[in-house]
Amino acid sequence: MVWDRQLWILFLAILLAIISPRIFAANNGDITIVNVSGVILDTPACSINNDRTIKVSFGYVAVNKVDSGEFRQPIPYDISCEQGDVSGVALKLSLTGISADFDSDDATLVSAEQSDLGIKIYQNGVPFKINEPLDISINSIPSLEAVLVQRAGANLEKGDFSATATLKAVYQ
Repeated sequence: MVWDRQLWILFLAILLAIISPRIFAANNGDITIVNVSGVILDTPACSINNDRTIKVSFGYVAVNKVDSGEFRQPIPYDISCEQGDVSGVALKLSLTGISADFDSDDATLVSAEQSDLGIKIYQNGVPFKINEPLDISINSIPSLEAVLVQRAGANLEKGDFSATATLKAVYQ
């Protein structure tokens, strides 16, 4: 009989342990299950100039004329992006490269051959900061222009010059 009573008390204790949280929960408010769902989409990939190298040539430049600002060349390019849902995401255009330490606008690529010579990049007439993404619209891409510049007071050497950068368009 002692076992029967102890089993009965154990049964009641287990039942109370199972039921009591529900009783307390009912006293504190209703319990509601919330299901959260969605779909993760990848943004469409973009291509600049059909992934072909963009070449800009200044031709022959007199060493004493670089600082005149008259050596300007358009940078021809186009952007195409795959079809996809781009609502709520921005298209960013960025130019990465080694910037010249003599440009306060931080928009000049340094020449590989002469550290006092640079190619300043403009987007729609405004300096295009190197390594800083710019919000753009696929329907109205900015015009880009390259302008030869030099460090103030520097004497340039005659010879070839070049600079390399990467132009990238991505949805973010």
